[in-house]
Amino acid sequence: MWRLGAFKTSNEQLTIEFQDTQLAQYRVEYQPDGKHFSLVADPHVYATQHRSPQLALWQFGDDEWVKIIRRQSFKVRKKRPPPDVMQQRLCAE
Repeated sequence: MWRLGAFKTSNEQLTIEFQDTQLAQYRVEYQPDGKHFSLVADPHVYATQHRSPQLALWQFGDDEWVKIIRRQSFKVRKKRPPPDVMQQRLCAE
């Protein structure tokens, strides 16, 4: 179930709020039309009582992680020649 939050923009800042609690702030720059963002940067995420639906990711060390799996080299196939026999139509038009 999605709940709506508030997005507040000033000249150079975007603030995201939910239930009157600030969740994040970003520095923004606008496109020449003044309506669309050309840049959203410098995130500042606040710690709140709201839990993120994103599960925490675990960290692997270099010895726990298979970085490259070698596969057999790709063998280029020859293009098939066109068939010698063409199937006839089942019904005449």
